[in-house]
Amino acid sequence: MGTINKVVLVGRLAQDNDLKQVGKDNMPVVNNAIALDGRKKGTDEAIFIDLTAFGKQAELMAEYTGKGSSVGIEGRLSVDRWEDKEGNPRRKTKVIAERVTFLGKPKSEQSDASPF
Repeated sequence: MGTINKVVLVGRLAQDNDLKQVGKDNMPVVNNAIALDGRKKGTDEAIFIDLTAFGKQAELMAEYTGKGSSVGIEGRLSVDRWEDKEGNPRRKTKVIAERVTFLGKPKSEQSDASPF
């Protein structure tokens, strides 16, 4: 039996989007994080999950969302691996956003007040 790598998250963007162009083909990319409610005994501590969007999804995120925007993310898990300065292996798990659904107002209509 094969495996399924599918993630669905609903939360708020943790920061403003920084649209960049990468690679030979200048692929649009946005790196951000989504904040999720992390109900933990007696606290409302948020959980932050890193995410990356490419292409049209990245362009739309940059244009229509920003810090505090409510979004739905459908995607897959990915792991970045590297060595730190001391040569120790490091890794970070993130979500590659394949579909982003905007659940709140466009960023141009949002107030400056944000819970994050």
